[in-house]
Amino acid sequence: LAARDQLAALLRGDEQAAREIGLLFLSNLIVIGQATTRISQNTQGIVSAYARVTARVIEAETGRVIANVSLDQVRGFARDETSAGERALAGAGKPAAEQLLQSLDGYFKRKERRIDVRLRRLPSLDEYRRAKAFLEKQRWVTGVAEGGYAADESLLTLLYPEKTLYLAARIGREPRFRLLEFDRSRILLEYRP
Repeated sequence: LAARDQLAALLRGDEQAAREIGLLFLSNLIVIGQATTRISQNTQGIVSAYARVTARVIEAETGRVIANVSLDQVRGFARDETSAGERALAGAGKPAAEQLLQSLDGYFKRKERRIDVRLRRLPSLDEYRRAKAFLEKQRWVTGVAEGGYAADESLLTLLYPEKTLYLAARIGREPRFRLLEFDRSRILLEYRP
């Protein structure tokens, strides 16, 4: 009952329900939806089925709907009801996924921002380049630009669509760096030899 109530609240756009589910699963986005089929007709051993697919992506923090997909009347044909239904669902699945991915791509590009990563006490230009390669491999980082190497404090600028907390937490687990501080657009690190 509680899960059904939460789902109903999500469908209404209830911000608090979205936050609770987001915290429960440690997620930023929640995807809800349904895919169904119904048999249309059976003509001389050829079964026709229709698929209906709906999906909604909700931002957990705000309850805002990021993407909404609804496909109806996608047909599939086969010799039995199950296969006809599966073909109809397969025919609806690809365009539904493409629409969702297109919406999500736009969402993440709008959220993307610059974060300055300042690195103190890097011993060499090689270590600076190693730090750049490390940052490029981090999840959701879409680009890293060199801002300049200096022995006292170096700068790397990266593009990142998520909360800086996630990136700072990951970098803080790297033995070569000590996390000194961070905020929405900046991370300060100290190199550990």
